[in-house]
Amino acid sequence: MVQFRLQTLLASNGRFGMGALTGGKDKNDAATKIRQTLSNRIEDILSRLLIEMDNILEKDQLQVLTLAHSLEIFNAHSGDDLVAVIEGIQGTIIDDLPHKDRRILAKNEKYLEAALVAHRDRHTPEVPIPLVSSFL
Repeated sequence: MVQFRLQTLLASNGRFGMGALTGGKDKNDAATKIRQTLSNRIEDILSRLLIEMDNILEKDQLQVLTLAHSLEIFNAHSGDDLVAVIEGIQGTIIDDLPHKDRRILAKNEKYLEAALVAHRDRHTPEVPIPLVSSFL
């Protein structure tokens, strides 16, 4: 399956790169300490959110992949169709039942992996986006 390991976004030092915010001539300056404390708090919050997002993506991977595929095709959804895609049911325009088919899921996953590589390498995906007849 496509791995949603967001930790690769972290800098090599394991932080988001806020860095030590220094200011003034004296490193013991009160303003510098406040900036450093704030920077550390922001880093901690971002790290917790990253872990939480990673857990959500791993737990709900099928829904995330299906929604990503649907958005690639339509770009926008009504509220009812968004629910249909996530729950795999008939929506106002979109019938998402075909995404329950493992063959479609496998094609979708292959495309998304190719799209990830294409995005990173800045070219067009080598695998065409799979079309689901109920989407069209």
